[in-house]
Amino acid sequence: MEKNINMTWVISVVLWFFFGMFGVHRYFNGKIVSGILMLITFGWLWIWWLIDGIVLVLGKFTDGENKYIPIYKNTPITSQINS
Repeated sequence: MEKNINMTWVISVVLWFFFGMFGVHRYFNGKIVSGILMLITFGWLWIWWLIDGIVLVLGKFTDGENKYIPIYKNTPITSQINS
């Protein structure tokens, strides 16, 4: 089974890298309150930003419903072509 990159994860990483200090990646994933806290505190002066980056790269970041945002989807490419 081939692994496909999860685009939600990719968008989250890009948002984290460029706008993470302002909590934009948290807004995108439904974590509104913590996103506002990051905006107010500037990501606790980059510490929270760095921790979120590590958690994202490890695939352990969760969305607003407490579900993990995996790096890879476990669906084969052929199922996407046929649907």
